[in-house]
Parts: sequence; C-alpha cells; structure tokens
Amino acid sequence: MGFELDAFLGRTCELQKWKEHLPSATVCELSRELGMVPVTGRLLQELRASLGEEGVRRWGVRSSGNAAIAFISMGEFGDHSHEDATLWSHGVEILSHAKIAAVLHHYRDQVGLECSTQPSDLERYRGEDAAEKWVAATATTGNNQATRATGITEREIRGILVVRAAGRVDMQRHAELAQRMVALIGSAAAEGKSVVLDLSDLEYCDTGWGAAGLPALAAKAAGLAFAIVVPREPGMKVRFEICTLDRLAPCYLSVQAAVTGLGAKS
Repeated sequence: MGFELDAFLGRTCELQKWKEHLPSATVCELSRELGMVPVTGRLLQELRASLGEEGVRRWGVRSSGNAAIAFISMGEFGDHSHEDATLWSHGVEILSHAKIAAVLHHYRDQVGLECSTQPSDLERYRGEDAAEKWVAATATTGNNQATRATGITEREIRGILVVRAAGRVDMQRHAELAQRMVALIGSAAAEGKSVVLDLSDLEYCDTGWGAAGLPALAAKAAGLAFAIVVPREPGMKVRFEICTLDRLAPCYLSVQAAVTGLGAKS
C-alpha cells in the first residue's frame, strides 16, 4: 500500500484561526505547541475555490503574515519515497524544497516552539488517504484543540519549572491558576528552582494582572526568580502591557528566552 500526506504545519493556536475561512480545516496536535492541518480532498477544494489552482501556495503566503507556516508533502510507493517542504514567515518564502526535519528545526530553534515532533511521527497513519485518517482520528479522540479547553500544565526545562496556561482564562480559571501557581511557587522555592509562567497561548483573560500579577507577587514574597512569557495574541499583549507587569517580573516573548534569561542550567 502506498502512503501520501500533504499538510500545513504551524503553531496550534494560529492554525485554529483558519476555521473561519476554511470550514473543513482540522487541527491535529503533533506536540505541545506544534499543530498540523492535513490537506484532505475537501480542504483542497476549498482552497482552490477561493484562491485558484495555486490555492495551497497562496494560502501559505497569506496565512504566514504574522506566523511561520509550512506546507509539507511526503509519500512512499514501493521502493520510491519523496518529501518536500516549504516554509513561509511574514509572507516571505524562507525555505523551499527543504527536508521536513529542517522545517521542524526552524520551529524549535528560530520560532522557539516547544516541539518534540520528528518526521516519522507524521507517518502515524499510512495509506494514500493519510490526511483523511488524521482528520478522522482527531475527531474520534477529541484531540482537536479548536474544540476543547486547554488547561494548566507544567514541565521542567534545564532546571527551571515552566507553567503553561493556555486558552481562555475567565474568573473561575483565574482562581484555579492563582491557587495552582501559589502551590507551585512554594514547592519551587523549597527546591531552589526558578519559575517561568508561560502565557504565550493565552487567547482571553479578564485582566493581565489576575493571570500573572498575583503569581509574580507570590514569587517575589518567596524570594523566587520568576519570569513571564507574554501572550502572542495582539489584543492580549496590549492588555498585559497596560498592566505594566514588567515592573514585577521580567517579561519575554518566548519560553526559550525566559529560560535563558533566568540562567538555566546548561
């Protein structure tokens, strides 16, 4: 049986915005921040109907205005295989006829995504209808992040605790985030660890102060090194700037920069 997969790659929260223009676009989670939109027959029809025969390329250029978007094509038939990737950023093609590994490296090293995806991971579903299988599996497992709420997660990077809050933080989640952060800051202080609060994928928050100000004060009271990764969403970023949170803790644009800024272990 042959194998064929065409798909777009990008930051999950950016891909989720496509649904408004491309109703059949389904976001499949690959790793913590990297997502994939498989190009099914239906999605290809939508792209060509709105943008012509070169709909895939034109959409890649258009959707990369404020993001890094890649289009990958990979396949295998008998003893022959192929892979080809194009990457656009700010509307400009910066990689062409590249290996998929090069695109994944770009997302990790240049964009700063927390991404553990390998090229072989894209072959999870085989067959000439791999795109349709990815979409079906996502619908079955409820893995589509566009339709589920993201929660508060934590991980350790080079000796620094990184706490990530994504999605929508309403009044109820404010309380949840505050309680979780106070507990984590207490534990981190006891272990001598620094803490990064990653709000880069925050889509909505009543107030930047509620999401980050209270944890910053708790960290200051505990004598803990603490940093904030500000939201990428323009409206949320402005709201956080108005709160002048940088007076309480250093603010960064990526987790990688924050971890480095706090003096992570090599």
